[in-house]
Amino acid sequence: MALEKLTIREAERAGRYDEALRLEETLAAKVEAEETKRDGKPGEQTAGELLVVTWDALFAKDYTKAPAVADHAHALFPDNLGIETNRAHALMFMGHDEEAKAFYLVHKGEPVPDQNNELWEQVIADDFEKLRKAGLTNPMMADIDKELGISR
Repeated sequence: MALEKLTIREAERAGRYDEALRLEETLAAKVEAEETKRDGKPGEQTAGELLVVTWDALFAKDYTKAPAVADHAHALFPDNLGIETNRAHALMFMGHDEEAKAFYLVHKGEPVPDQNNELWEQVIADDFEKLRKAGLTNPMMADIDKELGISR
């Protein structure tokens, strides 16, 4: 699994986002099968891997895939706010502005446990920076920055 992760990270760093997404989906399916075999059902480990699938889907510009995968991950681990950040990003890129805005604002001020308990708005700011760096921008980002009190 570590070798697979290394190959995925290499594809991401090289900007081969479609490849990274495909590889991550394969890995997530393996994790889900292993977790199901071990525990009788998929759970947090699978949800964590699906979180990475949603992130890679954003960079691969497969915006419809990210919310669908996020739904599956959320059902397995409802308290994982990282899943919700990626859902909000996908909705924004799909043009579902009001729905995205609701997701962005509902968790303002909350710590995100899987992100070292950073506040939600800092996680969003960091994500926006990574997305912008990859050339993924949306006019709504400036509005969300303002609503969340993120200064640039």
